[in-house]
Amino acid sequence: MITRGKVFLEACLEEAGFKCLEAEDVWTALATVKEDYPDLVVLDILLGDERMGGLDVCKRILEKGIRTPIIFLTIKDRAEDLYFMGVLFSSGVTTISARERS
Repeated sequence: MITRGKVFLEACLEEAGFKCLEAEDVWTALATVKEDYPDLVVLDILLGDERMGGLDVCKRILEKGIRTPIIFLTIKDRAEDLYFMGVLFSSGVTTISARERS
């Protein structure tokens, strides 16, 4: 996530009473979710790890039976790509909100 966006989101969540945890990589994120059971997980589809992206993390979280809500924030613009949307839903995504291109 762009640093400004991350800072803004973190400030909003903390103001709402949430404690924010940040993982350095996908493996730390998975361990944190398993150990701390957060109220919300925020992921990006593109995580910078060639072996695992945000969709893979989402799928692994759900496979472990953890039902924490997951929000994807991303610059990935694929809302009109039916194959990609199928991948999202098969990964456990239940709702998609796409913004219009500006």
